[in-house]
Amino acid sequence: MPLAVFRADASARIGGGHVVRCLTLARELEGLGWRAAFAATRETRTMFPALDGIEVPAGNGEDGTAMRARWPDGIALLVVDHYGRDAGFETACRGWAERVMVIDDLASRPHDCDLLLDQTFARDETAYRSLVPDRRRVLAGAGYALLRPRFAGVARRQRVATGRVLVAFGMTDPDNATERVLDCLADVQRVTAIDILLGAAAPYLDAVTTRAGSMATPTTMHVGADDIERLYARCDLAIGAGGVSALERCACGVPSVIMPLAENQRTVTANIAAVGAAVVVETPAALAAAVDGLLGDGDALAGMAVAAATVCDGRGVRRAAMAVQPEIAADGLPIRVRPATMDDAELMLAWQRAPETRRFAHNPAAPERDTHFDWCRSRLADPETVLSIILHDEAPAGVLRLDRRAAEDTAGTRAFVVSILVAPERHQRGIGAATLALAHRLEPDALLLADVLAENQASQALFRRAGYVWRGGRYEQWPAGTASVGAVAGKNAGG
Repeated sequence: MPLAVFRADASARIGGGHVVRCLTLARELEGLGWRAAFAATRETRTMFPALDGIEVPAGNGEDGTAMRARWPDGIALLVVDHYGRDAGFETACRGWAERVMVIDDLASRPHDCDLLLDQTFARDETAYRSLVPDRRRVLAGAGYALLRPRFAGVARRQRVATGRVLVAFGMTDPDNATERVLDCLADVQRVTAIDILLGAAAPYLDAVTTRAGSMATPTTMHVGADDIERLYARCDLAIGAGGVSALERCACGVPSVIMPLAENQRTVTANIAAVGAAVVVETPAALAAAVDGLLGDGDALAGMAVAAATVCDGRGVRRAAMAVQPEIAADGLPIRVRPATMDDAELMLAWQRAPETRRFAHNPAAPERDTHFDWCRSRLADPETVLSIILHDEAPAGVLRLDRRAAEDTAGTRAFVVSILVAPERHQRGIGAATLALAHRLEPDALLLADVLAENQASQALFRRAGYVWRGGRYEQWPAGTASVGAVAGKNAGG
């Protein structure tokens, strides 16, 4: 079992975001057969007592020595998520760590790493042009947001305005923004209920609790709650900062009012607001006015919810894990997927127009350019579609598409239709089989369906080898843990 060691810290001042996103990646890697451990300061381990690993000194730069002493035989992967560490620290860990991965969101300092992840919305790899040795290994944008898997694909829901507001400024809220927001909301009559989310280590927890108890509007404290998505699901509007919680809100399709509390939050805040998913405010008066105006405009809230869902789909940690541990094609080269963008439209059109592609397409006519580009825009804007570019040894090699088939959902199991297009020049390399494995990793708890033409014998064989079962004129693959395909299919048919 390969070992990944995470170097990340938390404190009342900086909050727990670095550790939470590292924990999320650690759990995903553990599901792939890795071991995970943390090297963190005493305060970090106090906030997260369940962390497995070692305590390292705070601030004196001896953490590399401590890690080598604890794991003298070396490790497979070092993950560094720390504003106080840069290329010098990463270089010093070379040799002891087979690979180095960096999680960053500043794009302001050089790194010596094999893989860099920056989950800032609308960030692209060019931000690291002079900062990372090989930009092919930069995972940039909210498509790689390290959110817990429970946030994957949950954005779609019908919202009925009730006046319920969620206030969440992170685990610790060191600036006590929560209490200031409560003061602002006290006079907003359209607010009918308030939920407050805080961690047990928040320095102003007692003060916030007291203020919540004095509110005329029904106000509920949720301390250390682990069902955040439930709180998001029942609110009309969330108020918070611009850190990782802003991406959580987008993954749940929740409109936001954002008060950026740190300079490094301003880029992601501005980018989210620019697509209409949030309103940014700087003063208490502006906050009260924004909340009152939005709660009085159901159409605006609905539009913001749709925009939010296009920002982040919650599958980022699965894509990040694919970069760490890709599938391997029959030719021995690594396969992973990344989110598609409109920049890929021209290349996808060329693949779609190839005779080899049209031969077994459901529509044999090659698409017109304008029609294809309109199709790409609509798919990318639809939270129920997961459109990905297949990367074969980091080179674009085809398209993987998952289309939600809500009518096929059964007993809480979501259903998706799987479509794969492999670039004609890369046929016969085992890319299709590896991509089907990646489709399952993107949606491990879903029913995957495939419609394959009878004359397409190669695709028929591909899905059979991948464990898909032919039933009712299509191929099906049920998630692991399903009692039996037949039993669930029987329920689906009313049997």
